[in-house]
Formats: sequence, structure tokens, C-alpha cells
Amino acid sequence: MAILTPGPVVSEVSGRIGGTVFAHNRGGMYARNGTKPSIVTTPSAQEFKAILGHVSQMWTNLSAAQIAAWNSYAANNPQKNRLGRQITLTGQNFFIRLNSRLLYANAPSIALPPTAPPPSIAAISAMSVASASGTVSLTFDDSGLTSDHVLWIKAAVSFSATKNNVNNLYTSLPVTAAEPSSPLNVGSDVVAKLGTIQKDQFVYLQVRTLDITTGLVSTAQYTRAKAA
Repeated sequence: MAILTPGPVVSEVSGRIGGTVFAHNRGGMYARNGTKPSIVTTPSAQEFKAILGHVSQMWTNLSAAQIAAWNSYAANNPQKNRLGRQITLTGQNFFIRLNSRLLYANAPSIALPPTAPPPSIAAISAMSVASASGTVSLTFDDSGLTSDHVLWIKAAVSFSATKNNVNNLYTSLPVTAAEPSSPLNVGSDVVAKLGTIQKDQFVYLQVRTLDITTGLVSTAQYTRAKAA
């Protein structure tokens, strides 16, 4: 579904309209020919579908007071859509978003919204990839991480050095152990999800800190490295 922001004609659009896909980068809006999306039946997709179904059912079991608390939380915590514009989620949206992350991380679900702020980023300082050993090493600032924190990493591989070409290719890796230490090798997880890393292939990572007591995440960091 496309997102449109009305103007004198249409000033901004993001998503698919007919056979054309509209998106944004630092240079502004651009369009490209779209291909018909295939039906995704990967184990990861099936897992997320099962999680969403379970969490949606959990919402129906909340009390009126709990639902009111989520609605209030959502109203007071606007989010940004793909265009970077502020939107207000429903309480149900927020409940499903946070609890889906918690279930993916095998953490306890929450019936009431968080009272703590989102976690801070674990600032990335270096990344390296070795195709022969299948190593994907990430160096980051682990000083602010506690036993309530894991890293939620999404990965993509491509021979393209252009980030826009991999935006739709990211897949979630298993979350790290709690309070991860730097440096961290996620190569085995990348290979298990995306296959053998080839020489001169780029590995892209999207890294967030996830608080496993709230489901809140830090701002995403993006990094990449070319496999030696």
C-alpha cells in the first residue's frame, strides 16, 4: 500500500501504485519499476506470522483498564512513518508491536505499556567480513548494555554497494544473548539465514538495541562491509 501526502497535486508518495514503486532517499523522492511480489513462505516469515497471530489474540484478553492504558500510551508516543512524518498508532498497534518483539526474543510478554524510555544505541565503530571463515565481526560500544538488553540484528547480502538495493532484503537474525560484549561474531547466524558468504559480497547489517523487559528499541544503525 502506498502512503500519499496531499499537496497542490501530490507532494509525497511512498509505496506501490500500479507497476511503479515510489520511495525516498537523501536526494528526495524517486520511482522505479516494480515487480510483482512473490508469496514469502520462509521459516522466518512463518515464525513472524505465528507471533503476530498469537499477540493479536492476547490483545482480546486484556481488561478495559489495560486497553485504556495502551490507548493513552499510543496517544502520547507518536511514531514516524516511512516518509518520516509523525503518526499516532492505536493502542492495539503498540501492544502488538512491542509484544511481537518480546516473543521473537523469547522474553515475557507485557500486559501494560512501558514506563521506561527506549534503550540507547550501542554505537558501532567497526565491521569486518571474511568469506573463508564465514566471520561477520561487529565492534560496538557495549558500556551501556545491561542484562535487560540484547541486540536485534537484521542482515542482507548483495554484490551491490548501494544501500537502496537491499532495503527490502533484510531478514532478522536470532537476537543476541543478553548484555552482549564487543566484538561480536554473527557470521554463523548470517550464513544460516542467507547462505554462504562469497568473496567481494557486501554484508549489510541493521542493528538495534532491544529492551527485553519493554519491547522498546533504540534507533537503528546501519553498517556494511565487503567480504575479503
